[in-house]
Amino acid sequence: MTNTSSGVNGMENLVVVYGDIKLEVPANIDLNALKVAMAENFPELKSAEVTQEGNTVKFAPKAGTKGNYLMKTC
Repeated sequence: MTNTSSGVNGMENLVVVYGDIKLEVPANIDLNALKVAMAENFPELKSAEVTQEGNTVKFAPKAGTKGNYLMKTC
């Protein structure tokens, strides 16, 4: 996916993708700050898997063990 949008002073923007949601943010944003901001708005992304390819940053929630546990049988 190529983004040709220009940001401040002609800088290219980053495209942040989470599921069907696509957001554009300034290219000079700190990745850790972006992770914190995404987790504040989408709590399920607190421990998300984050990948970056070019100007696209993808967030995917990690599958948890919620509800999965071993049960003892007698």
